[in-house]
Amino acid sequence: YGDDEDSDYDLADNEEDEDMMYLREERARDLFALQHQFMLFQRELTHFTNNLESYILSRVLVGNWESLKENMKTALDINSLYQMHQDYLNSIIEQCLLHEKLKTPSEFIRNIAKICITFKMMFQTFRQLDIS
Repeated sequence: YGDDEDSDYDLADNEEDEDMMYLREERARDLFALQHQFMLFQRELTHFTNNLESYILSRVLVGNWESLKENMKTALDINSLYQMHQDYLNSIIEQCLLHEKLKTPSEFIRNIAKICITFKMMFQTFRQLDIS
C-alpha cells in the first residue's frame, strides 16, 4: 500500500517535470523565433542606414565639395567666397533632406533614426533574457 502511494507521487512528479520541460522547450522555441525576427529587422535597419550613409558621403558631400572647389577658383573677393560656401552648405542640407521645405522626408529619416535607437535598446534587453 505504501509503495503504491510513493509510485503515484513519483508519477505525478515525472509528469510535472515533463510538463515543465515541455514549457521550457516551447519558451526557448518562441524566444529563438523572436530573436530571428529581431535579427531580420536589424538587417533591414542596417541596410537602410548603410545606404543612407553611402548616399550622403558619395553623392552629397563629395559631389558638393568638388563643385565648391571649382567655384572657389572663380571667387573675386571674400564676399563671393562666403556666398559660395553658403550655397555649398545649403545644397548639402537640401540634398540630405534636412531643409525646412522638405519637412516630411526629414521627419521620416529622424523617425527611422529613433526606431534604430529604440530597437537597439530592445534588442539589448532581449539578449539578456534567460532562454534556458
